[in-house]
Amino acid sequence: MRRTFILLLFVFSLVFGAPRAYACSCMATPTVLNSFESSNLVVATRLVSVEKTREKQGEYDIGYIRSATMVVTKVYKGNVKPGQELKFAQGGGADCVWTFDESWIGDEFLFYLGPPTKGHPWIGSDDLDEEVMYHAMACGRSKGLDRAFDDLGYLDHMDKLRGRTRLSGTFGVWSDGDFKRENIKLKIVGKTNSFSTKSDKNGFFEIYDLPPDDYVAVVDPPCGWKIDDYMLGYSSTGYENYDPRRRPTAKNQIPIRIQKGKHTALDLIFRVDTAIKGKVVSPTGKPMKGACVTAVSTELKEGDYRGGSNCTNDNGEFVVDDMRPGNYILVVNTDGRLDGDEPFVTTFYPGVSEYRNAGIVKVEAGRYNTGRIIQIPQTVELVIVRGKFLFADGKPVIDEQVKFVPVDSKRFDDMSKKTDDSGSFVFLVPKGAVGSISGEMYTYRTKFKNCSTIEAVIKENGGESFTAQSSIVHVDSNEPPEMIEITLPFPSCEKAKKDQ
Repeated sequence: MRRTFILLLFVFSLVFGAPRAYACSCMATPTVLNSFESSNLVVATRLVSVEKTREKQGEYDIGYIRSATMVVTKVYKGNVKPGQELKFAQGGGADCVWTFDESWIGDEFLFYLGPPTKGHPWIGSDDLDEEVMYHAMACGRSKGLDRAFDDLGYLDHMDKLRGRTRLSGTFGVWSDGDFKRENIKLKIVGKTNSFSTKSDKNGFFEIYDLPPDDYVAVVDPPCGWKIDDYMLGYSSTGYENYDPRRRPTAKNQIPIRIQKGKHTALDLIFRVDTAIKGKVVSPTGKPMKGACVTAVSTELKEGDYRGGSNCTNDNGEFVVDDMRPGNYILVVNTDGRLDGDEPFVTTFYPGVSEYRNAGIVKVEAGRYNTGRIIQIPQTVELVIVRGKFLFADGKPVIDEQVKFVPVDSKRFDDMSKKTDDSGSFVFLVPKGAVGSISGEMYTYRTKFKNCSTIEAVIKENGGESFTAQSSIVHVDSNEPPEMIEITLPFPSCEKAKKDQ
């Protein structure tokens, strides 16, 4: 689990300020067959050493390693031999290349590799003296050998299975908890036939030689769990059957397509099936929109308000889900600061201001706790502050951010709004709040057409982009202005077509 966490943490990060800037975003994972056919080398390995540039500084430090050395334990494809050593480059954190850790020495891996390269395999290197090394890519099937059930199910028996139609997959969760991977029932329903199977102790299953056709996979999740359909787009299922319309047709039913001689995968992530549903209402019983409710485990100390949360919709309704079974308290406005959506102090279900008086909400797996009403006992008056965000020539700044920043940040919260087509905005400011209102506009060289003024501003600040700041207007909600104007220090220009 440690390897997975570190890898995901850096794959979705973004690195700025380096000689090269990368951003890695993974699409759906290829199937075993696709990965095998597109790789130059497919090998099982064991990490035997790392080359360090310095000592490690902090848990998530990756820059202390220059390279990692693997010894090949089994060859599935490629011109290497068992016992041969392969040197792997250390990833940069956001360049889609694996990052290794010294604590992994002795661990085993399955790698799908391209040819060794000097520098990043996609970008190359300007350093003529840089060493040629392998690069394990994060967006693919390379993984710890102890988790390669689906891959090894095929690779270890290729002589018998090559060319056969295959449906396979793994069932799992992000964190093990009480999830039982074994004996999850799966039924593959076609137009004329259906086929059934179950997952093994690792959550793995495979079926060979299904007639090519479109099917529906009907999954029977363990009690208290449900399919995380959002993650389908990132699994091998999404790779082979990518089509935005091919989402679950009903609860636990997933369309799949079987093609002759190819692999199709059904990799599923499950999440705990729990929820608390309710409403937040004002002292007079009216729905409150934008109030954020957090479900906090009673196992945490008073004042520790970590937990799943959800903000109310137009009807004042909230749904907090995916919680472990247990006892919870519901907290609204956990930081206690007032703003236009939450003009009240921290409040606990069913509508009390003291933690010790909070009601307990029991959460059970597979059951939804509904009908919870949180009535806010007291709110402060809200004052309407209207304004316009304009260019220096009086034209509106459209769809850009405007912020209210209070002087007393302990009692009042920041607020932000986007301008409409006329550059207008409206804040509901809690009575008693004093602060400043200003706007900003992110711009770059090609955003506007033939705009010398904005080009000059960007050039003056260096780089290719710039966030322009407006004038600042001070507002006292005790004596609110009828209308305010904030302006940018340059006139408007016509937007380029691609930004219209």
